[in-house]
Amino acid sequence: MSSSQITANKKDRESKKRKKRQEKDDKREDRKTNSNKGKDFSEMLAYVDEYGNLTTTPPKPAGSEDNAASGKRSDRYERGPADKAAHQGIVEFFNTQKRFGFIIDSKSKKKIFFHANDLKEPVKEQDQVEFLVEPSSKGPKAVQIAKLAN
Repeated sequence: MSSSQITANKKDRESKKRKKRQEKDDKREDRKTNSNKGKDFSEMLAYVDEYGNLTTTPPKPAGSEDNAASGKRSDRYERGPADKAAHQGIVEFFNTQKRFGFIIDSKSKKKIFFHANDLKEPVKEQDQVEFLVEPSSKGPKAVQIAKLAN
């Protein structure tokens, strides 16, 4: 009998197999050395800045002065329990089509949002009104709004 002959094509296939195996082993070794396993949790954290970009620096604390992006305005009421005392003010703005407006409180000079559903009678801009302040999901709002007799 004759011994098996190794053809050139067979040598090429075996060579390619060895090369693939070596590349696979190299990649596995590279993953092991560059793995994130075992790193400290704080090294893996990412934060989102006010523009929606990922950063490695944490945001500034809530009490810092650089919180202009928070949207908090000093001329608005702070969120709290419902105010049972009647307030007086002047209708600064009222959009009849969209049915909302703002009242400027006479004492505090702060703007308070209101919706037409909370009106006891129709109002227009520059009318003097009496109202109660109630907290809502977006801040304080005026309710039970009644026109004052001039």
